[in-house]
Formats: sequence, C-alpha cells, structure tokens
Amino acid sequence: MKWALGHVLRVGPRCRGSKSSASLLPKLLRMTCGLLVLFTLGACGKPNKNVFATSNSSVSNGTADASLGFSLALKPDPTDGTPRFLHRFDSINQPCRITSAETPKRVDCMLHMQEYDLFYSGWTVNMNVPPGMCPFIERDVYSYYNYRPGTGPVTTTITLDSSGAMTACTMDGQNVLSGGQCVGAEATVSPSGSVSCNYDYSTQDNPDRPNCCTTPDSASIAITTVSSAGNSTNTVTPTYGGRNANCLAGHGVTSEEWPKQNGIPTTVISSVPAVGASFELKVNGAREGFGNSTATTTYSANFFGWSTYLTSGSAWYATAVESAGSASLIPRGLRPIADRGPSNDNSGNSIRNGNLYYGWRCVNNAGETLNEIRLWVNEWNTKEDYESFVSSGSSAANPHRIGTVGVSCSSANGLSGQYCNSFWDWDELIDSVSANPVDAYSDGATAAATSDGRTNRWVFPRDPQRAYPTN
Repeated sequence: MKWALGHVLRVGPRCRGSKSSASLLPKLLRMTCGLLVLFTLGACGKPNKNVFATSNSSVSNGTADASLGFSLALKPDPTDGTPRFLHRFDSINQPCRITSAETPKRVDCMLHMQEYDLFYSGWTVNMNVPPGMCPFIERDVYSYYNYRPGTGPVTTTITLDSSGAMTACTMDGQNVLSGGQCVGAEATVSPSGSVSCNYDYSTQDNPDRPNCCTTPDSASIAITTVSSAGNSTNTVTPTYGGRNANCLAGHGVTSEEWPKQNGIPTTVISSVPAVGASFELKVNGAREGFGNSTATTTYSANFFGWSTYLTSGSAWYATAVESAGSASLIPRGLRPIADRGPSNDNSGNSIRNGNLYYGWRCVNNAGETLNEIRLWVNEWNTKEDYESFVSSGSSAANPHRIGTVGVSCSSANGLSGQYCNSFWDWDELIDSVSANPVDAYSDGATAAATSDGRTNRWVFPRDPQRAYPTN
C-alpha cells in the first residue's frame, strides 16, 4: 500500500540532514459531503499522506453521471463565451474519458486556449467518477518554479589584512576572491560577513519578490584577520532566510482553497461514495496569480514539446519525459533537479520537482491506481492557428506563431506592426532564450541541446519581472 491510516499523523523527514519533525494536525472535521481529504508532503523520496481538514469548494463532491465513465469535461461559462477545446491525445475527436468497460489505463488529455484567454479568464473542468469505479480519488495540481531556488553556501573562509581588505576567500572549496569580496556562483559575501544570496530575489525596491535561498545545516563564515600582533578569527553563522517553496507558482500555490504543506501544493485524497462523485477544478487566469503585468501563461499552461507531440501523439509523455534521458524536454522551471552548486555546473543541492500536470487517479482499496487522467494545457498565439487545429487537427497549425501582424500572422489579429505573440509559454521561453534579457541565455551552466534542437532548458518564467515578447 502507498499509505496507511495508522500513520496519518507522521510527517516525513526533511532533506539535507534536517531533523525529523511531527506536528499535531487539526482534528478531522466531518464534511457535509463525506470527503476524507489528505495531502502529500512530497519533499524528498516517496510522499507521505497526512490528514488535512478543509471545507473549501475546490474539493467539494457533486453528482456523478454513470454514462460518462471516468472522465474530464469542460465546464462552460455562459458569461464569458471563451473558446476552449479539450480532447484525448490520441485524437481530437476523442473525449477525455475512460469507460467502465475498459481495462485500467492512463490517458493524457489536452486543453487548448488562446493566450489572452489564459491570461484573463482561466478555465474550469469537472471530473466524473461513476458508481463502482473506485473507492478513492487522488488529485494533484500543476506547480512550477517561477524563479530558481537553491541553498546558500555552507562554508566560507575569508582572510583580511590589517587594514580590513580581503586578500583571500574560498566558498565551499572554490577560490572566489573578486574585487575585494567573495563572489561565488551562489552568493556574494563582504569582508564583514554580510551575505547576498543569488537565490534571494527580493530587493529594497521590490520586497515582494521571493527569497528562495535555503540555509544549509552548519553554515558558517570564518573571517581571519592577519596582523603583526597575531591572527584572530571571527566565525559568523549566516541565516539566508528563504526556502525553495517560496519560488513555487501556479494555481495550487496561490489559491487559498488548495491545501498546502510548507507552501507546497499537496495531493488531495477523497473517498468516493457508492453513488459515485464529481469534482470541480477551477483555475484562474494568470493575471489572478501575478497581476496585469504578467508576461507569460505558464501560471496555468503546463504543456511543452509541441513538435514532439505532433510526431508522437499518445506516446508524447514517454518520448518527452519518461524515456528521453538526456534529451528530456522538461523545462528546468518544472524540474530543476539541483541548484547551481559552488562550481556553477547545476549539480549542487537537490531540489524537489514541481508537479508537471493536473492529475486525477482512481485508486482501489489496496492503494493501486486503476485509472489515471493527466491534463495538459496548451496556449495558442493566434486565432487562426487555434481555429485551424480545433477544426481539423492540422499539423500546420502552429501554437507558437511569432513575427508581426499582417506579415507572419493574419491582419485579423489586430493592428499592423503588433506582435503575433503576446505572452510567453514554456516552449517559447526555451526556444527564444536569446530574446529574454532576464536570463541572458543561461540561468546557471548552459544545458545540452534537446532532441528537438532547443539549446537551453535552464529558464524560469520570473513573472512579473519578465518583459513581454518582442518577436
């Protein structure tokens, strides 16, 4: 079994040698819809499931429709008229559904929306669980790193001369003396021991930007002053003040309704009554997450690797994620793996993954998954490309159309001279890194080329700091 109710109050050990901890959780409230809601800590290794009491609408139970099978469907909003299109990966004509007659399976589904609609309106889907399909439903929500998180230096050693000028510095074994300071890959330390961590993005002018710099165990700064009267050493214990989760973004992070543990969106586990159940997921537009200045749709649009999808179809996940190896298409904002490290080679302290997809798992009494639906949200830059794909599934339709209106895309898109692309998505962030001044080609060491020719996956959206597309 994946979890046991006999251990619901156990909180798993933390990474990097932190002490284990256990917390008394609120008394489980009996909800009117009879749901048992639990969550995943998921910080390192296998997740732990813990009781979490809540009564918010995002986990509410509705009426099931036995004829729909285990399925995901759009919930139309008659007030906005926003076009949205949902289908299974294997065919644009297939609904996002697993029938009761089918053997256990996993299906990937894709929701298509035009980019301004994703920015402004968002979307809502309903998950239908028919009677007798399964006793439990596990639900996950997509999350990613808007900025790159990491752990600050462990050991810094500084040598000063009698005038207080820095003459030597090592940071986690690297010689990093530069301009009278320690200037390492992960932090800058002054002669007095003051630290500016590269994973702390808050500034005096922008205090709302996150501090994602974690303090490691046994962090120290040893400052030795050399003089004719004898050497003296002062040891400072730095506190970097942040945590990796501060850099997370997405609906599950910003929504007050979705349960979290230490800032990390959790897995919600619900019991399913004999009559079945339905569950609603409402995801707001990116403007709700970052405000009107946001320049990307990555807040809710999690899809990447469009060219690979066109050639692979239902095998896209295995091709792009599971079996890709060094040619993986996963953006590092979704799966950073590690921080820069003292050598700036992207092999430092490990970082917990974001969650790639919105997921619903139908689970039996022994904890095995019977059926699973994963949802991917894809944005389209232009109206004509979106409508061409929706009508026929045309492979010529390009969700990443760039250039200027009236030249590269139809003049129906607006006034001439405007750009066909209004917001960045994951593929565009990766494919056009040179156009993103925030990243200047790399955030840490440059990654190897991916199988579809993309040369850099080390990019993070950085909303609302990022500039809008200029192509």
